[in-house]
Amino acid sequence: MSAGDDQPSSPMNFASSTTAGQKDYWLPMEKNTLEFYLTYSQFDNTDFTTYFDTWSLGANEKTLFKERNMERNGWAMGWLANDVTRDPDTGALIKDNSLGGSVKMDVFIHDGVGDPNLPGFGISRSNPQVSLSNEISDLTHDGAQWHPPTYSDATQGYDTGSAVNQAYKAVLGLTDPQFDTVVNSMSVREYDPNALIVTNKAIDLNRTPAQLILDGVLDHNGQQYLYQDAFLNRDPTDANYGEPYAAGSNDGGVIAGLLGQSAYDPNVNNWGDQQVIRIDLSAETFTDGNITQIVFYDFGDSIPGSVAPTDPNQVNPRKIVFGIDTTQTVDHGQIYFDAPNQPRIWFPENRIYIAQVRDVPEPATGVLLLAGGLVIAARRKRKHT
Repeated sequence: MSAGDDQPSSPMNFASSTTAGQKDYWLPMEKNTLEFYLTYSQFDNTDFTTYFDTWSLGANEKTLFKERNMERNGWAMGWLANDVTRDPDTGALIKDNSLGGSVKMDVFIHDGVGDPNLPGFGISRSNPQVSLSNEISDLTHDGAQWHPPTYSDATQGYDTGSAVNQAYKAVLGLTDPQFDTVVNSMSVREYDPNALIVTNKAIDLNRTPAQLILDGVLDHNGQQYLYQDAFLNRDPTDANYGEPYAAGSNDGGVIAGLLGQSAYDPNVNNWGDQQVIRIDLSAETFTDGNITQIVFYDFGDSIPGSVAPTDPNQVNPRKIVFGIDTTQTVDHGQIYFDAPNQPRIWFPENRIYIAQVRDVPEPATGVLLLAGGLVIAARRKRKHT
């Protein structure tokens, strides 16, 4: 948002509309914590051929809704850093725009674009896009929400001439220079994953998508292992830059259009065909008491009342906590997970994978745990004594 007006985010689940006796669920937020969650919207997986028949919309509005949402599956991944500050007596928000910390994070997605025909569901379209970015310009506010533009895979950029962005500009009344202002204001943006290494390595390591190609990393079928999407929570031209958040607020983003399914077959181990979300975090994010823990909220089965009628998963997510040990060297990793009855699992490159099945890419990775049908995995390395 604009300077001095940092607007917080508060993800919620309208549980009261689907689960009898339950109030709406608001995702917990914690100071100095980086939190991830997955969500699903049926609206983002709708066939728009006849969807507008009862709508009173102009041509630009219809184009914008169709192009933005039809090519997106309903799954989205969001994250928040930090929490708001409230008055302990009244609960009112206390604005404190002093620097709270910063997050330097890259998200890469393999096999993210596709139109698989899922038995019993039909076509599930997928095209990952930024659907929410903190710091986005107020030029995108339509009176209710802030709307980001759409990234073009064809041109590897936010193309002002594409049909969806032409409609976007018309609906919001933006000129081309204003459109550029919007793109430059976004703290979470999409980039060409295979061009990032040209000017700046992603997280000061050598496993950017382009470097994997140079190193000859192949998938199960002997083809180049590629990441088709890259989302950066930072400025890729400045190696020292992380996305700052205010001490009295939070900061984050949402990537929509995630497939949530894969063509993986355990009988043939075609692991290269599955969708993989890779999250890279810089060690700088964890210095000086900045981010002190990472939390994944797992809502498990999406069927209301799947645990018990009075305690359904959608208002009682499993909290998966990853610790940060700043006394360790980068070689040992700063992110760790304390698994029950096991040695501590270290994330030596501060990299987390999320996939649907247990086999994950890039050899020598190990599965950490199963979460709501997804797998969270890490390069596994134990602490040396």
